[in-house]
Amino acid sequence: MELAYGAYLSKYLRDALMSFVMKGVYRERFASTEMFYLDLWPFVAQALVVCNAAASRGVNRRLNAKPAVYVAQFDPQTAGPSKLSTNGAEWRRWRSLLSQGFAPSYLMGKVGMVVDGAGIFSDILGNHARKKELFKLEDAAIRFTLETLMKILLNDNLNYQREDHSVLGVIPNLATPEAGPYCYHLLSSHPVALQRLCEEHTQVFGSDPANASSLLRSSNASKHLNNLPYTVAILKETLRMYPPDGAFRTGSAAVQLVYRAGTRYPTEGCVVSVEHMLYTQTPTRTRTQTPSIHRDGSMGKVW
Repeated sequence: MELAYGAYLSKYLRDALMSFVMKGVYRERFASTEMFYLDLWPFVAQALVVCNAAASRGVNRRLNAKPAVYVAQFDPQTAGPSKLSTNGAEWRRWRSLLSQGFAPSYLMGKVGMVVDGAGIFSDILGNHARKKELFKLEDAAIRFTLETLMKILLNDNLNYQREDHSVLGVIPNLATPEAGPYCYHLLSSHPVALQRLCEEHTQVFGSDPANASSLLRSSNASKHLNNLPYTVAILKETLRMYPPDGAFRTGSAAVQLVYRAGTRYPTEGCVVSVEHMLYTQTPTRTRTQTPSIHRDGSMGKVW
């Protein structure tokens, strides 16, 4: 089935996420198959778009090579090869170098830096709210994230939340903290969930929000964080509904993806694109786009 992709682009804002455009294409033309080919030659290689959970698991098990386009996309931002663009032995080497930085014990030692940045972030949001100003929440979240990363990685406070630094201009596409703004959006749309979240925070940190900072800096910080099941559930549900990104893999002559009806989709010569946002919302899944979390933090009940 052929379609004019440009016609779909015209329906969206110029800076709209491509995942939302793909969502429109999928729902209007390919909801019954949950997989389709997309040819945008000469801009990118032909892609097999996967919106089916079972097929996506097959991609993860059988297709591990990242496409060559990742080199052009990420290497200029990382000043050379990195875990983002490499495969095989080189990828494993990068993973071993970086894995210690993600160890729970190491990350818990950096909670204080995150708390510092969160305090500034909260002040900035509060100032905008008091002035009733319209602003881009994503921009503020990016600055918070990058400032915190610079503290942790370089032990350097660039004060990026309040000051501009051109050297960081190339990073946001790589580290955009999209989950935060979506989380705020969902909570503002579901006041009952927001109330439950506040109740959990009051139970763990006390009625004075200022106490949270000192408790998270204490030696018992992990204990307090582990007592926030509803908060974790909200974050996970937000990521389910609005995953930050999909996954691209290089196809193979040896791999064909099979849909339930038996239709086979060859992957040779294609970039296989797993659309996480779409396969969590397909009509064949019992889960829907409606966010759902139980009071105890488990999934299943509408907010």
